[in-house]
Amino acid sequence: MNTQVDIRHVLPTIGVPTLILHRTGDLDIDVGGSRYMARRIPGAKFVEISGDDHLPWVGDQDSILKEIEDFVQSLDQATGINRVLATVLYAELGYCPSDAAAAYRVVLVTEIRRFRGKEIEIAPRRTLAIFDGPERAIHAACAIRDGARNLGLHPALGVHTGDCEISAGQLQGPTVEVTRHIVGRARSGEILISHTVRDLVPGSGFRFEDRGSHSFPGLEGEWHLLLVAS
Repeated sequence: MNTQVDIRHVLPTIGVPTLILHRTGDLDIDVGGSRYMARRIPGAKFVEISGDDHLPWVGDQDSILKEIEDFVQSLDQATGINRVLATVLYAELGYCPSDAAAAYRVVLVTEIRRFRGKEIEIAPRRTLAIFDGPERAIHAACAIRDGARNLGLHPALGVHTGDCEISAGQLQGPTVEVTRHIVGRARSGEILISHTVRDLVPGSGFRFEDRGSHSFPGLEGEWHLLLVAS
């Protein structure tokens, strides 16, 4: 299944030190794929190791372990990495009666944390959170949508995956801006995701409906959006 997932558009967004190891004669996956990834991931280190075994614990394991050890030791531990590849969930609510605001906040915090997310900004009108995986973010968005609906509220939600910068508790970068624009294309009570997210959750059981391609002010290219069906 992994070889059927197209992540080419995600590779340039990876902002962490990356080591790619591949045995030149790998009988399962052609080494050309790893060479391509190394060219696309900024600053990635690529090492070809002799041999034709695919699994790292088969064949010459010492060479693999030595490369990993050297790579880890080469990292500057004194420099904190504040760029992460994350899935961003953004929610907007046009109007929230004061008597429902507290209950809606409980829904937001409960569902974000239930699916192992981290809230960056929590407010009835605007909510921002990050997750370590797109599937968890979609589950959280669905739970927030359903919980808000029980309160008579209908927030618009967006989900996108990409490189983010975390500084002083604030989340910044193009990924956040893309997610905000995605929410701007959603109707009340809807969850829209980017094609990046869709490509990262094959076989998840979610059902999506095409919402076409969109261009966003100040951002290059077009973004294919999909609706998470109820």
